[in-house]
Amino acid sequence: MSTDQDEKLIFSELFNRLRRAIYKYYSQCQKKSNKFLTRISLQKEQTTEPVYLIGSHTNPQWEVEVPLSYSLKYKEYYIELWLPQGSEFLLTKKGSKILIDDYPKRQSPEGTLVNYVRPARPTLKPQAAKFQFKSQCASQGKNPETNEDAYFSSRFAIGVADGVGGVKKDFGISSSAFSHELMENCKKIAEKYDSAFESSSKKLKHFLSSPLSGDQIISQSYSQVINGGSSTFLLASLQGSHLKISNLGDSSVMVLREGYSELETIFKSTPKQHSFNCPYQLSKKFTNSQIASLKNPKNIPKEIFSDEVSDADKYSIQIRKGDILVIGTDGLWDNLFTEEVFAIVKKSYEENKNDLKIAAERLVSEAKNRMSSWDATPFSLESSKHTGKNFTGGKRDDVTVIVASINDIAV
Repeated sequence: MSTDQDEKLIFSELFNRLRRAIYKYYSQCQKKSNKFLTRISLQKEQTTEPVYLIGSHTNPQWEVEVPLSYSLKYKEYYIELWLPQGSEFLLTKKGSKILIDDYPKRQSPEGTLVNYVRPARPTLKPQAAKFQFKSQCASQGKNPETNEDAYFSSRFAIGVADGVGGVKKDFGISSSAFSHELMENCKKIAEKYDSAFESSSKKLKHFLSSPLSGDQIISQSYSQVINGGSSTFLLASLQGSHLKISNLGDSSVMVLREGYSELETIFKSTPKQHSFNCPYQLSKKFTNSQIASLKNPKNIPKEIFSDEVSDADKYSIQIRKGDILVIGTDGLWDNLFTEEVFAIVKKSYEENKNDLKIAAERLVSEAKNRMSSWDATPFSLESSKHTGKNFTGGKRDDVTVIVASINDIAV
């Protein structure tokens, strides 16, 4: 590598570290002011007319129009803002006001019906376990010998982690050990509750307290990780009759339910990214043994920027017996459109609703095929949008899919 290339690499890394440090400091200041990073989105086909947000958070109130961005991949207008809980807002388009059904509504002091950011809820008494997962997973690395994706499954919690490939590119150390250790720890923590549940008497099972939430599991797991690296995560856990989801990064989950005549999608999460192709992530500094494995360790930083578990997007969904979850790392969602994922799962479900493995393997296979094609993909559309250049085809990446069903607990 030439001296110029070395200097560019060092400058790029210093710039990224500075940018992340500034963002972390800014985030901490916002949280001290009791503000929370809030994502407001509107599922709608893109038109030539822009969509704006107005609200009680601006000065002067309700008079400053903030434009929303549009995601071709997820077909939605969206914006992320630091807002106090209870902030009121509306979307506008061509002067018309838009209320979003996914957000609570109330009358403003002026008598106008508005959306608002729901205040933090008090901690409720844990609910006894009501449902359990049955799940199958398929995973394939972009290279036969490596796979930076990892996953775990248990009776009441499942999850995926995607080791950030840029770490290997920047420092020469794969995040595989970090992501796999993160998920292995999650599995051990979740299975402690499984064991306690299994060993309880039939009567006691009804009174056993709720399984740990995804936040609790990932927090404990992360604190125990030794290997250095960076990874996203998505965890889903069962709490009473609710599915609790915690997502940091660009993995996603889709929930399907059997309607009157066929399966239908009732929920789809969105990725959490600092910018295009730069997901939120957990990180830890490299160990001495990891650094010693390098031929030239001079560019290894003493610390690596990390987002926090508390930065994860959180969702709570009321579930029913028979609901189906599709959890995938970005290798799935970057290469297959949501409607394609739905069609593959629907076809597999109609063939044999009890064989989840078929759906998981088909999704991984189709995503891998798309990586080497010239067809339009969610990633190519987003790349074209953000770079101004014409991209076609898929994104070569590891891909991991968990397909799970919601079942009654056998007692």
